[in-house]
Amino acid sequence: MKLLKRKIVWIALVLCIPLALFTVERWRKRSYSYDYNKDGKNWYDYKRKIDALEFLVSEQSVEGRREWRGGMYFHLAMAYEDISVYYDGKEKAQQITEAINAMQDAGAWVEHRGVIRAKLAQYRLEIGDIDEGIKILEGHAVSLEDFLCLSKLYEEKGDYEKAIDSLSKAIEIRDSIAVLYFELGRLYEIVDETENASNNYRLALQYLPKKEEYLANSVGQYLPVEGQKGLKILTEEEGDRQYDALRRKYEQAYKRAGRSEEEI
Repeated sequence: MKLLKRKIVWIALVLCIPLALFTVERWRKRSYSYDYNKDGKNWYDYKRKIDALEFLVSEQSVEGRREWRGGMYFHLAMAYEDISVYYDGKEKAQQITEAINAMQDAGAWVEHRGVIRAKLAQYRLEIGDIDEGIKILEGHAVSLEDFLCLSKLYEEKGDYEKAIDSLSKAIEIRDSIAVLYFELGRLYEIVDETENASNNYRLALQYLPKKEEYLANSVGQYLPVEGQKGLKILTEEEGDRQYDALRRKYEQAYKRAGRSEEEI
């Protein structure tokens, strides 16, 4: 009788373990399948992805796979970040808080934490936790994204000198991005350094890509739409209007800083 019971237990184990592994793999594939949905990115796609990833990170059979588990937490945080564009106010803050929790869990499981640190600071900025965001990045910023986020955090705090310094360091890393010069000009304008503001607005116009290049890189992309929830595919017509508005914005800033229309 005991021998029969042992055989039954062994048979059950042999059958259940492959099934458990199959289930984990099935959910992993399902979670990734919602990254680029052919019918468009929508709230339901992200919700299903979150459900799948929540299942994966709770699955005890992968307890020992540190990097894999950390990666799942990272993807879970990114999914919460993505779905947050469909919310406003407290609901949006709740989704970002979930992203923070997942990203902190990711940091506990992986060795390379640079990207995780940058994301955590970005999330703190989004929910208005400025001091904590600065604490995360101050003294640790190394990438373009780090310095951009740190500059925004300092600006929110009202420390414009440090905001300018951080943004200048971002430009040292990539010195051909128009919007960086525009933002630096805007910061200089806030502190009444008109000449520095004007010079950076001029560089913003100089590095603004031609319309054809701008449209080639933006039309067909999923982008947030101002005043609307969620993402929308940018059409060529909308991209054309967006480019014209952007150029006018840069030109008006340059004129405002003291340059004539002829100089533009």
